[in-house]
Amino acid sequence: MRTIKTQLDRSGLVNRRWCESHEAPIDHVAMATRKALAETYLRPEHIELFIYVGIGRGLLEPGNSHMMASALGFINAECFDVVDACMSWTRAMSIIDSLFKSGQYRNAMIVNAEFNMLAGGPLYPGNFALKNKAQIEYTLPSFTIGEAATATLLVAKEPENFSFAFRAKPEISDLCTIPIPGYEGYCHPSERVGKNGDMRFTSFGHELHKNSDELSEVLTKLPVPKQDIDIVFTHAFSKQRGTATGRRWGSRTRCITSIRRPAISFRPRSRLPFHWQRTAGG
Repeated sequence: MRTIKTQLDRSGLVNRRWCESHEAPIDHVAMATRKALAETYLRPEHIELFIYVGIGRGLLEPGNSHMMASALGFINAECFDVVDACMSWTRAMSIIDSLFKSGQYRNAMIVNAEFNMLAGGPLYPGNFALKNKAQIEYTLPSFTIGEAATATLLVAKEPENFSFAFRAKPEISDLCTIPIPGYEGYCHPSERVGKNGDMRFTSFGHELHKNSDELSEVLTKLPVPKQDIDIVFTHAFSKQRGTATGRRWGSRTRCITSIRRPAISFRPRSRLPFHWQRTAGG
């Protein structure tokens, strides 16, 4: 327990929140979408594109976006899911950016619902019942995960605002996995895949951190000079690593590694062009 506490303290994590047993993910998604639309002229029936990006899901078929759009009144929206683990939201933003620039859509809603702490799910209670100390290496990230829903509303007001750059490393894809039964037939699995078992979360957090220098390479591809970047929102960074990274890039760069309080609404106001999005969380 002392080892786990030390590692969690280093992460910078302060709070995590899980749903009560009577709360349903769809209720939190409904609240998030209402908040995202509340200060606009748009209503659910006006939304043209509805994308679901969650790892948490109720269905493998059809796409969760279709079921959610039906339940929440987005009756005129084209729907599809983007499934790319923790990159799904960013991938969806990139897709929407391209669609806006093509003139195909005038607005879009991205919805996420990460509620994976249900009993018997990929995390709880299995990953919280360690059998030996060695499991900490590939199970520790389980203890940092909370539950939340978000909705991001985008309008094609200034479609030249965003720039996207990506860098994939397929060779380390086995560092963070939730394999489903029969997964062996779809890849050449290494011994790191599914160390906690099928349908259980396995993540080699320390090994993932070793590859975080890729972030610097990606940022050099953007049109904004790296030294002029004000804020970088990181994922799976420890507080210590984030601080060191910010200093390395320049005195003005801040790396935000964790959110200490749950966000209700988010409207960025930096000099970078983010003013055409609104995100709400529940």
